[in-house]
Amino acid sequence: MENVVETSEYNVFDQCPQLLRNFPHDDLRHFLSMGRTVHFKAFDTVVKESVDTINSAFLVVSGSLKVSKDGVTLAVLGTGDFLGETFLFSQGKRMASVTAETSTIALRFERDEVLDFFKKKPERLFKLFILNLLEVQQRKIDMLNSNLVNARRNNGNM
Repeated sequence: MENVVETSEYNVFDQCPQLLRNFPHDDLRHFLSMGRTVHFKAFDTVVKESVDTINSAFLVVSGSLKVSKDGVTLAVLGTGDFLGETFLFSQGKRMASVTAETSTIALRFERDEVLDFFKKKPERLFKLFILNLLEVQQRKIDMLNSNLVNARRNNGNM
């Protein structure tokens, strides 16, 4: 499982994570400083489908995480990708399992702390977060649609 190490911030991203795009520099640094560093070894379980509650999100700093459901790989997340980015709005169980494909470092963000962060900031910052979240979700839908079309083509179900 995870090995938690406290940290104040990371400066390892080549570009700003999509979910935090266009955040003012000070707000971006403050947001990242809320993340607790977690280390996963290859094959460690990060979250379990239908068991773990959605109360946190992870930002991959290095390494890769495999998202799967019923033994089928849905996505592989790498540096700068968020896992569980809807954690501010969802309070159910995780919809998929996630394991570390390689040794992975991630920042874990807790719902209550992030909500407090946004309450103390101008409303426009939260709106920016929501717009970025919608864009991330749209990209995931596009990818899933493409995968579904390819699967149906390969099975002759078109």
